[in-house]
Amino acid sequence: MKKLLSLFLLLCLCTGLSAQDDKEKQTVDRFWSLLTKNPRRGTSLDRVYGYYVDTGQLDTLIDQCKALTDKTPDDAKSWLLLGLVLSRRNDDAGTVAAYEKAETLDPKDPIAPYYLGEAFIAQGRLKEAAAAR
Repeated sequence: MKKLLSLFLLLCLCTGLSAQDDKEKQTVDRFWSLLTKNPRRGTSLDRVYGYYVDTGQLDTLIDQCKALTDKTPDDAKSWLLLGLVLSRRNDDAGTVAAYEKAETLDPKDPIAPYYLGEAFIAQGRLKEAAAAR
């Protein structure tokens, strides 16, 4: 009887965690949707990045961002999003390349050169930072 009760409690606990995990994934998917439309630092990026770090799937997030740039190579937003994620991972070269591509694709958007300038400053590349529009 004790084994049956223990099994029942374990099943209830696992089901509760699964439902909680599903809800968290749905929330992250909503934040991802916002990020793909308007890639900026803030809550959406924090929640998405944090989820993938917490679940040990950061490489999956990066692959997802790279797949987005492969699917829409002329979309500045996808490159900006990739730069944001790579910046969080401290991939300096990848961050700069992504921001430069975003800036090239949408020169009217001021956020890409702003983030690019910040990336240059973080790397100690002050002349390049000053040149970033």
